[in-house]
Amino acid sequence: MTFVLQIVIGIFILGILVLIHEAGHFLVAKACGIRVLSFSIGFGNVLLKKTIGDTEYRISAIPFGGYVHMKGEHPEDQKEGSDDEFTSKPVWVRAAVALAGPTANILSSIVFLWLLFILGDKRPLYLDSTIIGAVDKNSVAAKAGIQPGDSIISINGHEVFTWEDIQYTFALQDKSYEIAYIGKNGEKKTVLKQKKDTEKSLKQYTFGLSPSYPPIVGEIRPGSAAEKYFL
Repeated sequence: MTFVLQIVIGIFILGILVLIHEAGHFLVAKACGIRVLSFSIGFGNVLLKKTIGDTEYRISAIPFGGYVHMKGEHPEDQKEGSDDEFTSKPVWVRAAVALAGPTANILSSIVFLWLLFILGDKRPLYLDSTIIGAVDKNSVAAKAGIQPGDSIISINGHEVFTWEDIQYTFALQDKSYEIAYIGKNGEKKTVLKQKKDTEKSLKQYTFGLSPSYPPIVGEIRPGSAAEKYFL
């Protein structure tokens, strides 16, 4: 179900991007005096429609994206040679209308990234650390002497600053790994592991290392002993 939900969410987000793209064409076409016959949110059968001015605004059955139909835009459209037709406009105007779609996508991405920066994003604290939380007892890391509480500082000569850096480096599945780390006593150590092609265990690919998960309480159930004790 999670996979299906991811696909639905992906299609929905793609639909929003398409809608923003078409809105760019729509606004510039209107500003340049091109008659827009219809502007639809969604595709397929029209569920609701309302004409405002020269444009029919629609809500269609398939809520992914949308489209804009400008007068004289398509080859099958009846051409009258009027000034409000798309093909009657100078080349630079038609070029501006065509570029308005991707420009709207670029500008919207800047706005979305700015909002994400301002509002922030929930991020697990352990990802911002290279401290090892657990070591599988049968792993290469355990045999090499790596212990919980040690901090990885570099892998194959490349500095790592977050657990995401560590995950990314291990995901490359290089032929060998040289791990430099600082022990709990402050001593810097290095271990080298030659990876065999026959190894398929995920624990072997990650050396059996797990991050340090901070003990953060996410929820306290009403009526529980924890609620009575802490609250």
